[in-house]
Amino acid sequence: MLSGRVSSEILIKAARSGIPLVVSRSAPTLLAVDLAEQLGIALVGFARGHRLNVYSHGEKVVTQASV
Repeated sequence: MLSGRVSSEILIKAARSGIPLVVSRSAPTLLAVDLAEQLGIALVGFARGHRLNVYSHGEKVVTQASV
């Protein structure tokens, strides 16, 4: 969980660590969205309260609404 903007560098670190999901309260960069798609990482931004935006690999994200 990040509080700032998701960059491509964060996604590279997540991929190297085997982390399948990155969540932030802020927006990802366009490059981060493209990279998350290529690396198979689910990328979520604007996670606030009960709302969030899924930018890549939404099938890996389970929300209360999808249960």
